[in-house]
Amino acid sequence: SISSCTIHSEQAWYGDGVYLNGAQGVTIANNTIYSNGDGVSVSGSSKTIISANQIHDNAGNGIFLTVASIQNSLILNAIYNGATGIDVASGGQNVIANNVIHDNTNDGGGIDVGSDGNTILSNEVYSNEYEGIGIDGKYNLLISNNSHGTTGSSDGFDLSGGPNTIIGGSAYSNTGDGLSINNTGSVVADFSVGYSSAGAAWPDSSGEVLLTFNPSQGKFVRVRINPSPGPGIDATMLTAGNGLIS
Repeated sequence: SISSCTIHSEQAWYGDGVYLNGAQGVTIANNTIYSNGDGVSVSGSSKTIISANQIHDNAGNGIFLTVASIQNSLILNAIYNGATGIDVASGGQNVIANNVIHDNTNDGGGIDVGSDGNTILSNEVYSNEYEGIGIDGKYNLLISNNSHGTTGSSDGFDLSGGPNTIIGGSAYSNTGDGLSINNTGSVVADFSVGYSSAGAAWPDSSGEVLLTFNPSQGKFVRVRINPSPGPGIDATMLTAGNGLIS
């Protein structure tokens, strides 16, 4: 395990703070990791626990999973002032939970998931320059995540891949749309757009929900959408089976 260390200043050599390749069962916990390439890079590894680290001011990703990294747990980390906060480029069955991710500046935004079958749970994602949470893979489960305050005309949630499932959480006060879905078959339930997790009205700048697919192929259930000041949702795109509550 790697714990209670300060790991820094590999950035000049494009080196990562922590790099795992083909490892299994490693714990990386309670470290401060800064001024590196990627903060933590995990390649072809499984059952890694990355927990309660302060990961900041790295030139690359805060945490990067690649080359079929599976069954890893990324929990309770604070990740800020880097490129992308968490980038899951490859691998599935990973858990991303209870992280605070903010002020990252790359086009991956706060959390960027390009693979299938991951669980993204109870993360607080805010003030990232690009999308808060971007999903390019499919069959991912997003539960009780909050994404707000993006900059750079970016969306709170951007589901380009799919289908995926969102249950609970909120998107608000983003400079783009609160929720953008460009796939078929995704389900969104018990979710708020343009309202904070506490219920306060905080509209998204471009609009609240952007659907670029036939919504009859997806489903909205108990979704609360702020109607002002931008467009809430194009009601003509909805069918009765979507069960939208605005």
